[in-house]
Amino acid sequence: MTPQWHFVRPKPGDKNREPILGEFFATNAISNPAEALVREGIQNSLDAGLGGLVRIRIYVSGETGGLSPTSSAVYFDGARPHIDAQGNGHDAPTPNDPCPFLTFEDFGTSGLTGDVTQWHDQPGVANLFYYFVRAESQSGKGDQDRGRWGVRKTV
Repeated sequence: MTPQWHFVRPKPGDKNREPILGEFFATNAISNPAEALVREGIQNSLDAGLGGLVRIRIYVSGETGGLSPTSSAVYFDGARPHIDAQGNGHDAPTPNDPCPFLTFEDFGTSGLTGDVTQWHDQPGVANLFYYFVRAESQSGKGDQDRGRWGVRKTV
């Protein structure tokens, strides 16, 4: 199966949302964006440690290590009209630009565990996958856990 972007069309009655969570991590709101990325990124990895050493690898491709337009095209299938839309708030790359990327990998962790078919919060059900992929500013973590505000994906 080839991955493809799908966008839900707004319906009457839907809220018009413009979340501000990303503003907490805008470059003018924090003194060191790289420090914020590392701090927020490692919190969940450390919480998901399996009891031994947790290893984290952060890779920034830069322009020279970016994917070629041919290689990256599959990741943008169906998204191009939204990327190029007027007023999207970003300087959109063209389809002919290389695609720089960042990877944040952790090893020695449990990963995102949980039921991938869960679509709503279910109190008492531990589902890290749900909270990371489908929830915004929610977390199933306790007061003593790191990364309990649910903002890593925003960072």
